[in-house]
Amino acid sequence: MDAISDIEMAFKKIRLTGTETEIKVMQLIDEAAYNDSESFVDRFGYKLHLSELSTGCKAALVVIHNPDKIVNIIECGFNARDVIISFCKNGAILLDDDGVTYRKYSDNIEVRVDDYVFTNVDRLNTYINEERPFGIGGGWEGVRHV
Repeated sequence: MDAISDIEMAFKKIRLTGTETEIKVMQLIDEAAYNDSESFVDRFGYKLHLSELSTGCKAALVVIHNPDKIVNIIECGFNARDVIISFCKNGAILLDDDGVTYRKYSDNIEVRVDDYVFTNVDRLNTYINEERPFGIGGGWEGVRHV
């Protein structure tokens, strides 16, 4: 897979259409409301150009629009990373954080780490914090081997 490291450049190449997922990630990451393909309304009620979104929000939108690429989200804050894990169902991300706990925005995730697919945030946390790099040691609920 090709990789995307420059979030700003990749964001300039996508066009938002107001999908449910776009609207949700903008709201959760930046407390922003999608207005149209060029603008959003910020948490204070100001209409701003999409270029004014946070890097984390832009990264989430890049993941949504580039399901065939790996997106490096090292510049993202924890809230953006957690939203990406919860709501971006297609695509791949590169994380530089080991041993971090993810907030639960959704009970329905599908995240591949190493040779496992996690469908439960709590199970993902256990793997990252306790079992990695040794492999699955506990129960298999919320995870499957690929």
